[in-house]
Amino acid sequence: MNTCMADRNNPEIQFSTAERHYYGRDGTIVDRARAFKWYSRAAEQGHAEAQFVLGLMYEHGRGVDQSLLKAAGWYKRASQAGHAGAMNNLGCMYYEGSGLHRDAEKAAELFLKAAGHGHASAQFNLSIMYLFGKGGIKRDPAKAFKWCLSAAEQGDVSACYRLSWLYEHAVGTSHDGRLARLWFMRAQGCNVAAGGEDDGLSEYNMTLECGGGVSQKTAGIKDAESQSIADQYRSLWKSMFTSPRNVEVRGGVLTNDYCIDCRFCCGPQPDGDEPFPMALLDRQITRQTGQDLYMIDRHTACLDQRGCRALGPNGCNLKRDLRPVACNIFPYVLINRRLYLYRICPVSMFLSSDRIFELAEVVRLWLDVQPEADIRRISIYRSPDELEEKYIDLSMPIHGRPA
Repeated sequence: MNTCMADRNNPEIQFSTAERHYYGRDGTIVDRARAFKWYSRAAEQGHAEAQFVLGLMYEHGRGVDQSLLKAAGWYKRASQAGHAGAMNNLGCMYYEGSGLHRDAEKAAELFLKAAGHGHASAQFNLSIMYLFGKGGIKRDPAKAFKWCLSAAEQGDVSACYRLSWLYEHAVGTSHDGRLARLWFMRAQGCNVAAGGEDDGLSEYNMTLECGGGVSQKTAGIKDAESQSIADQYRSLWKSMFTSPRNVEVRGGVLTNDYCIDCRFCCGPQPDGDEPFPMALLDRQITRQTGQDLYMIDRHTACLDQRGCRALGPNGCNLKRDLRPVACNIFPYVLINRRLYLYRICPVSMFLSSDRIFELAEVVRLWLDVQPEADIRRISIYRSPDELEEKYIDLSMPIHGRPA
């Protein structure tokens, strides 16, 4: 097939040509700008999948300058053509007010339509709406459970975690500790066998109260290699920690007794990794800060190939109130203003799902009473690829206290 064939007003050929340029298939060199051109030609002729992909490209700035307004426009056109993924993404944009006027009722309407088409992320999003009574929908835990189960059965990772929580706390269903543990474990490795290629174009998976999450276009498919890495660490931690250790949160500080012997996260980081930023609050900055921590700028400490400057033979040399917030809540991590769990930490492997969510809720409540400006500063950004490989989405947004 050659590109001149794609110019014969055949949207399927144009779309296929775009895919080859986007992914570098069949010996074609990856060229996102050229892929965008061919997706556009197919989309203009009413090709719903091409319209959806254009929405993703505009939303994430892949092969084109980012434009949330144009992303919403293409999602609308694809939604009108019956594309469930576009309905879901458009619903999240309405819910968040991202590129559009915030409209929770319109979001709920779109989630309901997409869920009816069997779209897993939309089913999970709809379950959240029922769980908290959002978007004009009356709170109905039983329906929340029903839609969450439907999404989880399709392999949606966020839904698997939420379903574990629903079973554990008897929300919309009866308590079942065995099923809670089963769904939690399934969430940690539910898609290893499925494989799937990472396209960098993601759909939203709305989280508790507020959207903003990213799950892969293939409904949360995890890279088999990243799972094997987690398995390697699981074996290491099992040999290192032969009995459970204490993990608790007090006053916004998480005490993690696994850290005493682990030190993986405050030791030298792998070569090639970008420094891990750790924002400091104004009250934590002193004349000594530059000598205590490696700094990116006045407000931001970091971890890099050198590890952490404050790490001594007996652990961290800093007082708790002077440590970056990221250190005090780890292995919970604030990314894109929502809470994640670091996947390969011993905590994520050895604590029960109930305990993990219980601690996460304490961390969430503490963060939510911090000034919104501080939350913006503390929150870091991670790409969809890195999120999928290293972090577990706990479906907990963090808003902070408005000024």
